[in-house]
Amino acid sequence: MKVHSASRVILLTVFLNSVSFGIIIPVLPQLLIELGHINVVEASLWGGGLSFAYAGAAFLFAPIVGNLSDRIGRRPVLLFSIAALAVNYLILGLAPSITWLIAGRILAGISASCHGVAAAWISDTTAKHLRSKAFGAIGAAWGVGFVCGPAIGGMLGSFDLRLPFFIAAIMVCLNFQAAWWALPETLRPEHRSPFRWRRANLIGACHELRHSPQTIIFLCVIICYQLAYNANPQAWSYYAILKFGWTGKEIGFSLMAFGLLVALNAGFLIRPIVRRIGEHRTTCVGLLLGAMGFIGFAFAANQWMLVAFILPWSFLALIMPSLRALLSNALGEERQGALHGAISSAQSLTMMASPLVMSQLFYQFSSPVSPLFFPGAPFLAASALLLLSLGLLHFTGRRQKQFH
Repeated sequence: MKVHSASRVILLTVFLNSVSFGIIIPVLPQLLIELGHINVVEASLWGGGLSFAYAGAAFLFAPIVGNLSDRIGRRPVLLFSIAALAVNYLILGLAPSITWLIAGRILAGISASCHGVAAAWISDTTAKHLRSKAFGAIGAAWGVGFVCGPAIGGMLGSFDLRLPFFIAAIMVCLNFQAAWWALPETLRPEHRSPFRWRRANLIGACHELRHSPQTIIFLCVIICYQLAYNANPQAWSYYAILKFGWTGKEIGFSLMAFGLLVALNAGFLIRPIVRRIGEHRTTCVGLLLGAMGFIGFAFAANQWMLVAFILPWSFLALIMPSLRALLSNALGEERQGALHGAISSAQSLTMMASPLVMSQLFYQFSSPVSPLFFPGAPFLAASALLLLSLGLLHFTGRRQKQFH
């Protein structure tokens, strides 16, 4: 099987994982309100809990799955993750209570571990000088999925809140069939490494990478960046409902705009930008423009201003492909699974912390008893985190212009 054909299956898998993340966003507030008999501000706290469950599972399993893929290969791990995603959708579609929603999101978090394995698959099959472009394609697939996920959730959810999940389950089953027939194994036996439990967690993975101090610094940048980035899916729906009275359909279309711009930046703009200024400076540009976008969200006086700041925010799509390329090029083939598992685990750690922090910020500054009504507080906090990431990158850039 040609690598290019299999690459399409990899991108389809990433796309459907993105759909699974986005499809629930526009329908979740109303689903929580109905299942829990609560108001929208209280639903935002439950939404944070669901995001915590999703991220907690991904945090625990991403390094395990990444190291397992270094031991037994990429193909079986990806097939398992796709199957778990299909079961997750069925659980969400049939959930009779919030408890069942939590169970479904835990399973979704386990299946999300395949993103790191997909990145390792790309590392196996792509020359070093082309990896930022290849990781950009993964980012574009995620962005397109984020277009389709909220759009599917918003439009189908207007007919029935549960219908989007059953449609998504069918799509994932088709993805499993395509992966079964089209996905080859890319990790050659001589490049496989034994599975060790001490490496199968974020701390252990970082310990394995300790000989490259800049790798640890870049992982810290990823953590700060992801803490900020995750403010958007957590707070956007509740913020738009509370401040501008949006419905699920409007939320879905706004998230579709997010996804389209992210896909454009990750899929088309990143290669010429990286070629001109390099991965390090590309990351800095993304952080600066993303911070501007978050500040715009926080202080938006009307819905048109809110929508306009999606454009600078979308340049955050330049960051992860550039950082993944820098990190991937620094390590050997036998450590790619562990590396991308560590990255996925770091991202998942922030997906545990960020929803809890951001939902609490939203609640504290939006509740009727709040001394200061400022529902944009999560976005302002996110901009500060991006500026902190920019400072870390500036520090590493001054110490070493070229990452080895």
